[in-house]
Amino acid sequence: MQDNSAAVVNSLQDFDLLDGAAGNDTLKVSLASSDAGDSVAPILSNIENVSVRFTGDDNLSLSNSTGVNAVSVSQSTTGMSVTGLGSVGTLNVSNQTVGATFT
Repeated sequence: MQDNSAAVVNSLQDFDLLDGAAGNDTLKVSLASSDAGDSVAPILSNIENVSVRFTGDDNLSLSNSTGVNAVSVSQSTTGMSVTGLGSVGTLNVSNQTVGATFT
């Protein structure tokens, strides 16, 4: 997504509140902000799986999220980090050409 000045901005933002309710839900997101070091911290509930691709210098914080069991990072083109993992039990990294940091 682009803003009025044609800069790339993420469509997933801190103010997003997503609830997967019952079932086994997956959120697939690509973070591509052109602002170096952006950190996105959405409020997720009952979304068990988060799959993310980083194409901008972003960070994903799950510190405001509950019920996430697995985080997958794949096909990213920039260095990234996923923070606020808490009790997430499964971390997957695949098809990466850059490093991934989990805390």
